[in-house]
Amino acid sequence: MNEHSYSYLEVWGVTDKGKIRDANQDAILVSPEAGLFVVADGVGGLTGGEIASTAITESLEKICKEEQTNKCFSELQSKEALIKMQLIQINDWLIAQNRIEDNFRPCSTVVAVTVADDQPDCMASLHVGDSNLYRVRDDTIESIIELHEAKNQAGNAISRAMGATTLLNVDQNLFTIKPDDYYILCSDGLYRMLSDQEIIGVLREKKAEGVRAITETLLDYANLAGGSDNISVVVIRVKDVPQK
Repeated sequence: MNEHSYSYLEVWGVTDKGKIRDANQDAILVSPEAGLFVVADGVGGLTGGEIASTAITESLEKICKEEQTNKCFSELQSKEALIKMQLIQINDWLIAQNRIEDNFRPCSTVVAVTVADDQPDCMASLHVGDSNLYRVRDDTIESIIELHEAKNQAGNAISRAMGATTLLNVDQNLFTIKPDDYYILCSDGLYRMLSDQEIIGVLREKKAEGVRAITETLLDYANLAGGSDNISVVVIRVKDVPQK
């Protein structure tokens, strides 16, 4: 039986292949009962991206089901450490799947946020790659993580990914949440199609209809803008911040 309640969060998530790609290599995890939300974007141009993103979300979903009644899932620091350890294990598994002769190299980005009972006014994030995490507070939008990307002649390329190296470096952040904050996890298929102002414009337009309307409208607008990549979006609204 689930001992935790995160009903103070309103959440919705969607993923779509977009208008150009033949398949969707993104995957999402929306687990309100465990207080964990994830976007994983399989690296395009490499065979196996969808395997990598699915392995990440399915593995994290599994530990949610196994661990959410345990004490470590009630403590944010312990929960964050468990998620990081799981990401490292997934990274090792992905590297073991590499078949250079077949150009099979499953890699993925990941951005995850989680909450726990002992610090109800805080949220932790973990990320690898260029999937993004926005916060909208007081009608102002900002990315609150540092994207792992590098400029090259072809444009932007990710500088860090799951499955790319045995020494996985996971960025971790802890931040305070406030009532009526919005957090938007997304793959680059969203933010390369829509500017920050277009994203917050959708939030203003659909706020009264709830996070499902916001999330699905962001997806629709990204497709209308060209949908040149897979698109994944998870929107979280903080309805209230409970007391300890």
